[in-house]
Amino acid sequence: MKLLSEQDLASVTEAIRTAELRTNGEIVAVVARHSNHYIWPAFVGIGLIALILPGIVIPYLGIVAAGDLFFIQLTTLVVLGGLLLIPRLRVALIPDAMKRAAGAANAREQFIERGLHLTQGRTGILIFVSVAERYVEILADEGINAKVEPATWQDIIDSLIEDIHRDQVAEGFRKVVASVGDILADHVPAEGKNPNELPDRLFVI
Repeated sequence: MKLLSEQDLASVTEAIRTAELRTNGEIVAVVARHSNHYIWPAFVGIGLIALILPGIVIPYLGIVAAGDLFFIQLTTLVVLGGLLLIPRLRVALIPDAMKRAAGAANAREQFIERGLHLTQGRTGILIFVSVAERYVEILADEGINAKVEPATWQDIIDSLIEDIHRDQVAEGFRKVVASVGDILADHVPAEGKNPNELPDRLFVI
């Protein structure tokens, strides 16, 4: 995903402001470059490969000395360790389930860190993307979940994923913010003073 320009960030901010005029909901958007560095899982994996590989290749090499066995293991560690210093390759080798778990954990951390649980009516909603994991989630607080089924957001999530794949990230966020705003306007409409409790912006972390 290409980095968002200042103009892109400003356009998403304006989309959030516009959407919040019609709802008591508080919308925050976050893009994370990654949700985990995966250093330890990656190197545990290559350690296991280094242990197992000699058992695979030795039958084809015949009887080898202990020094040869050590050389095979050390070479495996050095070569794979060097490759895993490349972040994109390292992430590609991590199981999808682990990446989803990292993305989900980061989304919940951002929900708390951005104060979405502190709004007066518990009407905070987070639009979260973790780029390295290709993970997208919309998290809403209990004031919204009481009126909108969490499954309602899936079509919007799918739309954002498609736009990200087309490298139309800013446009995708603007569309998603507008769609979220429409749903919130129906179920959590603007009432009373409707204070702006959280920053109207897209955070890039």
